[in-house]
Amino acid sequence: MTWIQAGSPHIWRIAPSSFDQHGNPIFDGRGWQKLLTDPIYVARAQRKATALYGGNELADKFEWEWEFVDGSPGEGFYVCARGGKPFDANSAPQYKISRYVPDGKGGYVLKWRTGRAVYGRQLGALAEPGEIYSALIITRPVNGLLGVQDSWGGLYHIYTDDGLYVDTLFSDSFRYPLPKGGVYFLGGENFSGYHFLNKKNGKVYICMTANNPCCLFEVQGWTSQQNPVRRLTTLPRAVTLEAQQIASPPEHALRLRGGAGKAWLARFYPALGGPPSLDGSLEGWQTCTPVSFQASDQQTVEVRCLYDPEHLYLRWHARLGRRFEAKPLHPADRIFTHDRGADTLSFYLQGDPQAKPGTDRPGDVRLVFGIFEENGRLRPVCLGMYPKWSGPGKANPVTYGSAVTPAAFEHVALLEDVRLNYQLDADGQGFVLVAAVPRKVLPRLPPLHGGLRSFVNFEATFGGRNKFWWANADGSASVITLDEPAEARLYQGSWAPAQWVDIHNQAIRSWNVIGPFGFERLPRLRHVEDRPIIWETLLRATFPPETQVDLKARYQGPMTQTRQKQRTLTWQSYNTGAGDFLDFQQALDWKQYPDEGAAYAVAYIYSPAAADIQLRLLHAGGTHALRVWLNDKLLPPVVQGETFSPQWFPVAPAREKPVSGRTVQATAPQAVRLQAGWNQLLLRFDWIWGAQQVDVLIDGDERILWQLRLQAQPPDHASK
Repeated sequence: MTWIQAGSPHIWRIAPSSFDQHGNPIFDGRGWQKLLTDPIYVARAQRKATALYGGNELADKFEWEWEFVDGSPGEGFYVCARGGKPFDANSAPQYKISRYVPDGKGGYVLKWRTGRAVYGRQLGALAEPGEIYSALIITRPVNGLLGVQDSWGGLYHIYTDDGLYVDTLFSDSFRYPLPKGGVYFLGGENFSGYHFLNKKNGKVYICMTANNPCCLFEVQGWTSQQNPVRRLTTLPRAVTLEAQQIASPPEHALRLRGGAGKAWLARFYPALGGPPSLDGSLEGWQTCTPVSFQASDQQTVEVRCLYDPEHLYLRWHARLGRRFEAKPLHPADRIFTHDRGADTLSFYLQGDPQAKPGTDRPGDVRLVFGIFEENGRLRPVCLGMYPKWSGPGKANPVTYGSAVTPAAFEHVALLEDVRLNYQLDADGQGFVLVAAVPRKVLPRLPPLHGGLRSFVNFEATFGGRNKFWWANADGSASVITLDEPAEARLYQGSWAPAQWVDIHNQAIRSWNVIGPFGFERLPRLRHVEDRPIIWETLLRATFPPETQVDLKARYQGPMTQTRQKQRTLTWQSYNTGAGDFLDFQQALDWKQYPDEGAAYAVAYIYSPAAADIQLRLLHAGGTHALRVWLNDKLLPPVVQGETFSPQWFPVAPAREKPVSGRTVQATAPQAVRLQAGWNQLLLRFDWIWGAQQVDVLIDGDERILWQLRLQAQPPDHASK
């Protein structure tokens, strides 16, 4: 008997103490022994997971129901476990199938791990081949094939004993509901499903039980002697991926991991409207999702990354967990070493995007930032460290010793061409450091543009002793701070992908939001039976933000009554953060269901001259309506999930089409004209059920887009 210990990385086993007269095992409850410990969970808990060893997973322990183990002490064990915060009782964002084999020392080691959850299931997506709705029971292999029951979808997934996906049996209950699914429709809460070998005839059978009687199926082509899978023997043992060959991860997957900046994907966003503020404030920086990493809750680093064709812009915010103390600047080429005791921040870049994997390549660079004392004054500096030097001027080679394994750089120098500024935190326990880095100090880096890809890393060393990294893709990044060469090296294998976001189809990421509004009789109406009344009442109602956007306003009374409660409503600032969707559920803590209502969001667009651009709205499944006003002019609304009367709106609804075959919808580009100066964009979201996410995209001529500025606050930071 095995036991998966919730809240831990451990699985336990107890052997039977005896057997009854029918051969059934008897357990006395004593003698539980640890069977195995999952090494990926341990590595994640210790922040040592690499890109190929758990770095992309969502859990660091067994912690949810519906996790199963099968196998034997001699052949090893197979485990099916979910991970990440479940969407509901039946589904989660991660399913992993793991194979543990005997290690020859009385224990077990992880041989492989596989499994892919349906991408965007809570948004209504359907499973593609190899994707899992809700894994439940796993059954050990028969003749080289193992099975995983998919309880919610009524499916049975087949894998090889090497962890390769083979096929899915039965009808997808979401894609083919009754009567289309026929006899193979097994959907519902399917609490049991496994395969077995009939030793008398050598055939394999699958038994499935759902909200229907137990069903027994014979599998054709899979017997004690038949296996349709043939092992490939001609594939290369290893492949090398260059920066431009790495695909973009799905946005939804990034959101589940806290956003690109936490998921080892650094994004550089266009610096719309010119360079961002370099005075330490957030002005101009709100439009990007930050990179973030930490040594502890008290020692954290956030980096915001922007670009224009000739510059990188970095805004560091470091929290030290103690008061900042500036150290002497000189000798400047060793500001990061342990004996200096300084607080430094480092940016690592593969300047040549086409470079092959390796160390000390032309174009590789480390930029070390810090605030130091020089002649009685504080000075922000940037130290450039180049293993190979091909830039202008005379090189300044530096070798960081020991005599055994020195770290040699062809050029190390303070970079005077980098514009720098800083601002100390009010409590003295941290600082903001901003930098405008010209492309000319980054050898081999091409002109910056959307679609460019390379590899980067970020690192902090606090007090000269505590060194911690953003990414550690291959596990090579050293945290040793007692050895100069180890402190100086670039550890290129640890770097993670970076993407330069295209200026086209820019999402509005900074908003002010308010809601939900409702009406007095809403709690007395039934959610389903009275939906037409709720729908019409909401859509025909006008709430205060449509007549005046007053960010200081406070609203109470019957117009704030929804099904769940009556609220006091005020405007709240919100950045889309993890992904580009404006999530009203998260922004307004609008999480109970059912709770019909209407919410608003406002943002501002600056254009130096009148200009024509295009707007697109992206939204997911459910029943809702979207309306957008640009400078008080209503654009074609979006209405989904319920019928409506054209008389409810002064303009015709927008045309839509699915995005990438999923249930996310997108309006056709809507041509709009910006006035010179500031433009107010007001969005209204009426919601009955379904996802509460909206994405507003801006597109147009590239020359116009570079001149636009986006922000959540009105230009005077006061009410309009």
